[in-house]
Amino acid sequence: MKELRNHYLLMKRDGFTASGELIGATESALALLDIGFWPLFKRTPGRKMVKPGQKALIYLAGRDKDCQRIIASVTIESIAEWSKQLHAEQYPLMLDDIPNLVLNFSDIQIFKTPVLIKEHLDKLDLVPKQNPAKWGMAMVGGMKSLSDNDYRVLSGSI
Repeated sequence: MKELRNHYLLMKRDGFTASGELIGATESALALLDIGFWPLFKRTPGRKMVKPGQKALIYLAGRDKDCQRIIASVTIESIAEWSKQLHAEQYPLMLDDIPNLVLNFSDIQIFKTPVLIKEHLDKLDLVPKQNPAKWGMAMVGGMKSLSDNDYRVLSGSI
């Protein structure tokens, strides 16, 4: 029987501010955490599985020196449809597409010490065991569901 997954990895890479200034993944993710919501797009895998009360970790994607690490945990308080009136005006980054859902957060915990993914590859279910060097392939798509084990490892609980 397949394990029911109640945790997610939300991925953020560098981006542009609403005024067009290039900013790194850390600054982009912190800007979203500051407003307390995260957009999901129509092609985001697993977006229909997310439910209020579930937990998510914030992962910085990319190859910059501040990337490939988990910087925060959040609780998904609610899920709403994207509203141009409500969300677009507050959104601090330039959008590549129009989101269709928004995850509203509570209990935002920014880690004092980020969790480096590379230090835990051998403990993660999401990393392909037959070729762990290709672990980055597991980190595409904007969002990933996590096993309980992966959530504990990546949140620094283990």
